[in-house]
Amino acid sequence: MKKALSLFLALILAMTALFALPANAAESHTSMLKNFNNIESEAFYAKKAEITEIIFADINKVSVPADYWDVSADGDGSVKAWIVSEAPANILYIAGNGGVKAHPVSENLFNGFTALTSVGNMNLFFTDGVISTNGMFYGCSSLKEIDLSYFKTSDITTMKDMFSGCKALETVYMNNWHFHNNLQVLNGMFSGCESLSDVYIYDIRMDGNCKPYQDNMYTNAGINSKHQVQLENGKTKGQIYFHDNNNIGVESTPWDKLFAEAGNSVLIFDVPQNYTLFPSATSMQLLTGQKYNLTVKVLPRPTNSVITYESSDRSVVTVNKNGVVVAVGESQIVDNEVRVTYITVTNTTVDDGVTKVNSVEIPVTVSEPKKEDCFEITFEKPDTIEFFSVSRDEGESFIPVHGGTYRYLKGTELLIRAQGNSMSYVFVVDGKDIESDYSNRLNLVVNKNKTVTVRTIDFADGEGTLSFIEQLVKFFRDIIEWFRNLFK
Repeated sequence: MKKALSLFLALILAMTALFALPANAAESHTSMLKNFNNIESEAFYAKKAEITEIIFADINKVSVPADYWDVSADGDGSVKAWIVSEAPANILYIAGNGGVKAHPVSENLFNGFTALTSVGNMNLFFTDGVISTNGMFYGCSSLKEIDLSYFKTSDITTMKDMFSGCKALETVYMNNWHFHNNLQVLNGMFSGCESLSDVYIYDIRMDGNCKPYQDNMYTNAGINSKHQVQLENGKTKGQIYFHDNNNIGVESTPWDKLFAEAGNSVLIFDVPQNYTLFPSATSMQLLTGQKYNLTVKVLPRPTNSVITYESSDRSVVTVNKNGVVVAVGESQIVDNEVRVTYITVTNTTVDDGVTKVNSVEIPVTVSEPKKEDCFEITFEKPDTIEFFSVSRDEGESFIPVHGGTYRYLKGTELLIRAQGNSMSYVFVVDGKDIESDYSNRLNLVVNKNKTVTVRTIDFADGEGTLSFIEQLVKFFRDIIEWFRNLFK
């Protein structure tokens, strides 16, 4: 009874303390990213040209290793970056509270990332207030596709050379961009984008008086486009398709110069008649137990679109209403051929009283994982905890672990909790402390054999050396201890 009462009173005091915090401490604020060209680290520059993928993340939902770089504009550690290497990939994670806010002057931000092929989670990269993106992806010569539909462009004044030198770039999504009259410069934006083939500009807007300077905007862009047109002299010329649901390339005066014919290529405005589905995967080869989050773009993007998913054989592959695909059984072999399972993605849109239905089929094959497809996670249970609990793939299974070794499929996401009397733990993976904003849980992606253990937080004598989270934990623990002594 005394224990329950003390915990209840401590909870009340903790909530009171939380609400008494200043507004900027209690609310979630996205932190600003420093320009990568200003990172003073030889170790980072040594890896920069080897990075193949960039993923933006919410720092509250990922595990941050001990050897991260502080890439926050204020130098306060609020934005962290680290590299996860697994040949042939080198993935750069950039994480802040709730996501990452771009610096107002984001010029040459990714300049020099010559091996970069993709940028993920752009919805967690916030560009509100950005005024310049000059050379943002300058020289990213391996980048093939990028989705900038989440970009906020209302404050931008200049985008000079934004993709200049991206000679492998084929597809750019610029949907939902809104340019105001403060936009001044677009020259050289696609200069040297030799492979540029498709630019999606659905629901794009430009204020009537917006007439930016755009000299040499398409120099050599599209000359090696996958779209080619036969000329009268027998030669061919590259075409750049602008997929445009508002017909702005033909009817809107401010765009006449912006989207005029490029010198080395022909600009084509493709106004779609029907809604088109673009799945994140056109086919899948999965292993039993593997999961894939299937996403689908519907362009032009309707506001009243309904997406449904269906598997042709649920004994092999299941898919839920959110597009989460799970391989549950091996594909059958009939007459020496693998029987393919199909996931049908259907979009239903009611437009002006007319129902439009479009669908696409995605072939899937599933095979049993081999030994090299799995890795061992060894849990070492110290005396400070009762047991670990392990949730796999966002809570789809729950495994209490008192210690021991378990095998998991490569890529499996584990949420590991430490259960015990202590309020706060530090997770130790392969002998290294892993920093986490959560006091008793760790997100772990299985990519190699690992050993996981924990230790309790040992508070230093001087509270000034504690992090903000450790100070809160110590404050709550002191309150609980005070009440325990009071009711003894």
